[in-house]
Amino acid sequence: MIRPFRALIPALVVFAACFLALAWFNRVASDDFEFMYRFRELGFLESIRFFYDTWNTRWVAIGLMNLVWLGKGSVTSLLPYHLISLLLLWLAFMRLTFNFIAEVKTAAILSGYLAIAFFYSCFSIADVFFWINTSTMYLYGCIAAIFGAAEVTGKRKGIIPYLILLIAGIYAGASYEPLAFVLLIGGVAYAIYTYSKRTATRPQFLKLLVFLTAVCTAFAISYAGEGHHIRAGFLPQTTLVVKAFILTKALFKMYFIKLPAIALATLLFSMPWMLIGQMKKYEWMTTRLLKQVSGIFLILVSLSLGPVVWVMSEMGPERAWTQIALYFTIYAAFLSCYAGVHSTLKISLTGITKFYAVIGVLYIAATFLPQIIKASAYANAYDARMELIMQQPENSKVVRLKPLPDAGWLHSAEISEDTTYFTNQHLKNYLQLPFDVVRETK
Repeated sequence: MIRPFRALIPALVVFAACFLALAWFNRVASDDFEFMYRFRELGFLESIRFFYDTWNTRWVAIGLMNLVWLGKGSVTSLLPYHLISLLLLWLAFMRLTFNFIAEVKTAAILSGYLAIAFFYSCFSIADVFFWINTSTMYLYGCIAAIFGAAEVTGKRKGIIPYLILLIAGIYAGASYEPLAFVLLIGGVAYAIYTYSKRTATRPQFLKLLVFLTAVCTAFAISYAGEGHHIRAGFLPQTTLVVKAFILTKALFKMYFIKLPAIALATLLFSMPWMLIGQMKKYEWMTTRLLKQVSGIFLILVSLSLGPVVWVMSEMGPERAWTQIALYFTIYAAFLSCYAGVHSTLKISLTGITKFYAVIGVLYIAATFLPQIIKASAYANAYDARMELIMQQPENSKVVRLKPLPDAGWLHSAEISEDTTYFTNQHLKNYLQLPFDVVRETK
């Protein structure tokens, strides 16, 4: 490990502790109850088939969800799932980082900061990290993409890289359609570029072929599902001109409003890459490369929003932008490294690292502690609500429930004032209630 980087470890520990503390208070919510209900009633495979034929064709993500429900002994503890998610995210970044920083301990620290930067970059932390229904799709889809990129650009030999590429490609292709689209376009472009520059090797090309084939096959299976067509029928149908106008507005909003809003935190936790750049002084990190990478980032954002606008005729929910958060995280790390390489400041690396480490710890604590307090109050109210529901007599007609407090970074399980609303019905079906539930008017 590079000696000054030891000062960066406390922030990683604080983040992990705060993340798991928040995860401890997480509870299943809204659509989760529907997936749990179908899994209980239909079984592992048949529940996947049910959603594939009726609404959600992301068959691999639903399979992972079923594993979560299979291993979950109560409705109150999701901590093991969130712990595994955080470890996999760190490990994926570790595999990618090690291709460029061949020092295991330093790469581990840098990967930890990439995970933190990605966390703060997500436009909807609640949906991406703490809602099981969408976490298995968007978060794990991105994790699969990182593993795939790491193996394609890495030099590991043997059968293990190909197995990882196969699994990662299938998961990304069958869990996150806009990401699959970008991976296919980006993979083909990468193959053409490396071939034209004569930098591609046969093993690398073969790895890329395996990965893209897995993504394409899984995506095709997902797209062919009847549920995909049923779901599309509920979306607005607009002309190509209207879609182009919506995409233009979406890109403007993303470039000038959404990305600047998350830039501060993302760049803050990209600072270790500036330090490594200042130490290594990579000669290949030129201004020309900066322009190329910046152009690629802009293109990736456009490709990410394009399929969403095409299908939904709108910018889509914030969770659908998770791949943009991933690209921005990697782009911010590159910018920071570039700044370090070209910095002419004569400063003590040890001193600035310690100062930065303190800032990182304070920022994590200041942002997490209010959320943990909110989550604690929310979890207590949630548990009290569930207990109250189960104590109601069976001859009740409608049970009125007090509103839940703000869930903060957790995805709220709040129901509607309308008994027929889908969240109310999901809760009723899962708990097998003989009566309806409704939220009291505030």
